[in-house]
Amino acid sequence: MTTKGARGEAILTVEDREIPILLTNRALGVAEAATGKSMSVLAVEIQHGTLGVADTAHLLHAGMEYGRLDAGIRGKRITLNDAYAVMDHLGWLPVAGVMALAMTECLTYDSEEPEGEGGDAEEKDEGGDRALSGDRPPE
Repeated sequence: MTTKGARGEAILTVEDREIPILLTNRALGVAEAATGKSMSVLAVEIQHGTLGVADTAHLLHAGMEYGRLDAGIRGKRITLNDAYAVMDHLGWLPVAGVMALAMTECLTYDSEEPEGEGGDAEEKDEGGDRALSGDRPPE
């Protein structure tokens, strides 16, 4: 995956299936509409550890759908039930953590900042994207 522009990316793995997550400004707008909360409110909830299960599911839903589209995966659109199924498999807290990092990455993007700077809070796997697998406990 490329990381150009305001994007927060991750890979979730559920039973050997990789699920690309992509949060862009558009995806975050979809999540805002679904939750009825602005990104500022959601960011504060993340910071204070009060982000709810439903809000996490809506962020995940938007991220999964935009990730699917960005990866060129054909087929039916991702549903909110699909997002809940992923969260049921991986757990709310690990998914909320991945979504918080992806959201922060997107919201703090600065086109004037040289590539490779910033984003020091992100966890990277060997491929360069954050990853969370349902086959092993989060580290």
